[in-house]
Formats: sequence, structure tokens, C-alpha cells
Amino acid sequence: MKKKILIVGPFNGMGGREIEASQIIGFIGDQEVTIFSSKKKLAVTNCKSSIALSDHLKIINRWYFLCAAISRGFNLKEDLHNYYSNTIAKKWLRYDEDIHHIFKEEINKVDIVISFFSLNSKEFRYTTQICDLLDKPQIVRTTNVIKKLPEDVLNLITGLQQVIHHNTRNAKRLVNQVNHNYTLIDQCAYNEEALIKHDIKLHINTLTFGFIGRLVKGKGGLKVCEVFKEYGIVNKLLIAGSGPEEKVIQENTPQANIHLLGEISGDQLINFYKEIDCLIIASDEETGPLVGVEAMAAGTIIISTDVGAMKDRVGDKAFWFDINNKLSLVQCIKQVKSMNSENILKIKKEMRQLYLSNYSMTAIQKKYRETIL
Repeated sequence: MKKKILIVGPFNGMGGREIEASQIIGFIGDQEVTIFSSKKKLAVTNCKSSIALSDHLKIINRWYFLCAAISRGFNLKEDLHNYYSNTIAKKWLRYDEDIHHIFKEEINKVDIVISFFSLNSKEFRYTTQICDLLDKPQIVRTTNVIKKLPEDVLNLITGLQQVIHHNTRNAKRLVNQVNHNYTLIDQCAYNEEALIKHDIKLHINTLTFGFIGRLVKGKGGLKVCEVFKEYGIVNKLLIAGSGPEEKVIQENTPQANIHLLGEISGDQLINFYKEIDCLIIASDEETGPLVGVEAMAAGTIIISTDVGAMKDRVGDKAFWFDINNKLSLVQCIKQVKSMNSENILKIKKEMRQLYLSNYSMTAIQKKYRETIL
């Protein structure tokens, strides 16, 4: 008999959280799955049944639409769905009561809830309290680095059916605060088929390095560019992504060998991994990151900070540096450049084999189905 499953979270755009939710839908697509977004509608598109919180609010009271429009003001390019939680609605309408009612109504329709909310969020509290009230099992997929949590949240966690962590480090952070049922399920590459299809090869003249991610402070893209400029690294560096630091990179590191590609997806993403020999992961805080398993699937050398699940994934196969010590990144780049062609190709092939053995879609799907069904 098919299970009715509600996947709920702050789905907005198409980042790591949305990609993972989309993958889970694909993994359990033989069940009756509904996606319930507290943010933008249809940010996850491969689900037959999709609900946005804002649509419910409009039905309950048309004033929510007006309050959202006022809050958005003249930012007409911004999605109106993201403005339904606003000061006006919370002050003059029954916002909290209506939200609680909507969550309860949707949870009551299903057999099991899979939550992507941050553990310290109001939405996690809503969802968990209602699941407890209605005796509905809840599985939580953690998507943030776990910090110190308040007592009320820790009490709610003890009643969860399962918490799914990306890596042992995040699991330990929570275990040290509260005993809970958990399992480890890492990420897999969304474009796996295309990534593993292309041949692993070495660029003939010189190694090409790459960085992909949001160009914001915590991701380290600007620091990578600064290292290439300050230490005279002449190898080509491809920077894929956009964000507040994009303009700073353009102005401060106008190097002929540094190429800004903007946001990429689909075939552009596959071509990015085809063009680079080595991916630099410079984040100071992550749970994954997803680009790590993409690089493994593509058969790419990895230089990385000790972040998220990366040490669990690749161990001594990668080159490790400290984002706050530029010289440590320079040393890693020099190490990679000093290797002969045979060793470079050997590491590339080992990376892909690590992916196929532990992080393929088939392996990750099996773990999700065992946990959920």
C-alpha cells in the first residue's frame, strides 16, 4: 500500500536543500508525495502535488496578499511568496494562528512527514508539535551546521522518528546535546549520468582550476581569486557563481587567467567539470557541500577546507588547506602542479571510483528508501 508522504521546508530557488528534496521525491516516487513549501511556490518541480504556504494564506484571508504586496513595495522583481511573513500581517492579522492551522491541516492528511526546516526555526517547532499531537512520524533532514540548541528544541528532537545527517561531525554535534535516533545519508550528484559519462583526461598544456558556488563571504571564492593574484599563479581559474562578491572579484582581481562564468546549470555545469582538472572548495561552513560529490563523480582532483562531509568522503585523496591561511592554499596548488601526469590521472580515477562505490544515486536511493519506507 502506498504511503502518503509530506515533504515540508523553506524551499526557495534551487539550492542544495531544494536539490535534495527533489532527489528524495525521485527516490520514493512510487509513493503519494506532496511538497509543502513555506516559501516560494514550485521551487521543487518534480512533484505532482505541490503547495505553497502563501496560497493557503490567500484563501484564509485576502488581506495577506495585500500585506505581502505592501511589504514588497517597489521590489517588483522579488517573488511575492517571500513577503507573506511580514510585520503588518503579524501585527494586524491572526498570522501565527493561521500558520499553525495550515500546518495541522496538511500534516493530518499524510502518514509521514519529512522536514527540511532548521532545527531552531519556528517552523520546525510547529511541525514537530503538530506531528506529536496527531501521532504522525517525522523524519528530519538536517541542512545546516548544528549549533547549540535551546532546551525546548532538544525536547522535541527526542520524539523524532529519525534525523538524517550528512556527516558524522554534524551528527556528533547533536548527539553531544541530546540522544536521538539518527542515520547518515550523504548527497549524490544531481547530474550523475552526464558527469560519469565523460572521459577522465588531463589538459595537455597546463592544469585548470575551478571554483563553483555562491560568491559570498562564507564560500571563499574571493579569497581563492586573491591567492591566484597575490602569489602569481598563472594557471587558468574558472569561477562559476554569482553574488555580492562578484563585483569585488571583477574590480580587484582583473587577471587574464581568472574567468567569471556567472551562474551555471545543466550542460554548462557538465562542461565546467570537463574543463577543470582540480576543484577548490573554500567554504568555512557547510554540511555537504554538493559540489564535492559532483567533482568526485566527474573525476576531479579536490583541494578543500576541512568542511562538512568532505573528510568523510575523500580522506587522504584530497589536498587540505585552511581558508584563513592563504599560504596553505598556495602549498596545495603547488603540490597538485608538481605531480606527474600519471599520478594526476590516478587520483582523478580514484575520485570517481569513490563516488561510484559510496555516493551513487543507486546507493543513496537505497538508504533513503530503507529509512523512509
